[in-house]
Amino acid sequence: MALDGAPTVGPAQAVFGSAKHGQGFFAKKLMLGHYKGALQLILATPFKEDSQQEKQFKHFCREHWGQWTECLNRAPPSYQRMVRVLTRNRRDLKGAIKTISREMLNLHILAYQSFIFNESLKKYVTDCGSNTVTMPYSLGSFIFYRKLVDVDTSSQCTIPMVSEKAPLRGEVGSLIKSVLDKEGLTIRDFSLRAMRFRGVRFKPFTRNALFFPQGFTCGKPANDDLDAKKKKMKIAFTLPPGSYATLLIKRLMLKSSMH
Repeated sequence: MALDGAPTVGPAQAVFGSAKHGQGFFAKKLMLGHYKGALQLILATPFKEDSQQEKQFKHFCREHWGQWTECLNRAPPSYQRMVRVLTRNRRDLKGAIKTISREMLNLHILAYQSFIFNESLKKYVTDCGSNTVTMPYSLGSFIFYRKLVDVDTSSQCTIPMVSEKAPLRGEVGSLIKSVLDKEGLTIRDFSLRAMRFRGVRFKPFTRNALFFPQGFTCGKPANDDLDAKKKKMKIAFTLPPGSYATLLIKRLMLKSSMH
């Protein structure tokens, strides 16, 4: 199954950290107009991946929220522009958010798009697979099928990455709408019109719901160089663009644990 992975550019902990720690997605808070909550994820939510200086700064911001001159004196360089806007006007939450780089804002958006895709795909796999198996991950769970039921694998099903222009038609559209209902969102919320960003948006594109490895080969078990109590095995395969080898490996390991 073609589940989405983390973006490979930029500090992933800044993009996924808040969601991993149960604080929600930055992009979702923007969509709902919760600008204070969005800023608190950036300025006042320390993650284990942060440097010691960042952790100390975020703890200080959390305890002294609104005392922006004092926060600015403690801010690491990458946070200073954001806090400086707030020292000039404590109500300019949008202005502070707009100091975040375009690249990072788009990564936050892609992270939430990926989450919606994964949740929609889980519903699709549940519907078209039998004897499904669940595997937890930091933002929820993956669902893998043991067998497909009534699915024509020669006709690839695609799932749109949600944007304001995404066509939510047919069975797949209904699956996505059910995910959006659970999230408390509508397709219009993906426009981000209230922020008036330049070059920052939910981009419309689709991803395959299923993928199948080609040229799969499997070597013989051998002694593990790192652990004498374990065995190693070399495998090789080719995947289409947009697929993740790590998820295929998870599925293979999951299958081996069933026996």
